[in-house]
Amino acid sequence: MSRQHVPDDRRGGATRSLMARLAALGSKPRSRLGFAASATVATIAGTWVASLELVKAASAPSTPSIIAFDIAAQPLSSALDAFSAVTGLQLVYDGALAQGRRSNAVFGTMSPQEALRGLLAGSGLMPVRGSDAFTVIPSDAAGPPKQTLAGLMPYLGAMQASLASAFCRLPETRPGSYATTLEFWIGPSGQILKPHLFGSTDPARDQAIVRLLGDLSIQHPPPDLPQPIIIAIGSRPPAETGDCAPERGGAPAQARARHD
Repeated sequence: MSRQHVPDDRRGGATRSLMARLAALGSKPRSRLGFAASATVATIAGTWVASLELVKAASAPSTPSIIAFDIAAQPLSSALDAFSAVTGLQLVYDGALAQGRRSNAVFGTMSPQEALRGLLAGSGLMPVRGSDAFTVIPSDAAGPPKQTLAGLMPYLGAMQASLASAFCRLPETRPGSYATTLEFWIGPSGQILKPHLFGSTDPARDQAIVRLLGDLSIQHPPPDLPQPIIIAIGSRPPAETGDCAPERGGAPAQARARHD
């Protein structure tokens, strides 16, 4: 799973980047996905990514109790990406919190919560366990912002499921053989606006993705949804991730959103 950072000054103003990575799509638990979504209030790590704590609308992903970790000390954002890839769990955090911070190394067999605490030890940040995701916040942070994030998770999970289903329907856009990062806005009635790709997959596929997004409508967004949404699509094949299965219609992904 990978994340591309879009500089805040690209839009000529100080913005707070938030990434959300969804580790599961649809109604059944998934270990990892190719898609991730993010919204502007926090950052989530997973296969599709968004900057808000995204939650699967239908059901919570299964959480392995014990996992073997081998994550080196590195920039915190990279370490959180690695944690999400290993565990298949969503992470939500404000992208600004990760800037200039480094993680601790985490090696050995332990629970995801123990590993995440180890990564963050001494950083001034702490993990908060939600129903199906971890939110990373300052150690002295108050509670109300977590409620804001939690309220947006059902919508973001449903959004990811709609996008994954749409991408899996077309041979040109079906995940597994390419990786890219997308940016778009969601209009008041659920229409996808101003779709943009950061980096090319190939000209024909690029056009197919932009056309798919431009023709797609999803649930109308809540008024407090941070935008734009940034989604990173990983190259893990559906046969490996279990995405795009006939009964699911899902696809792997990763997304992030920004607050302008």
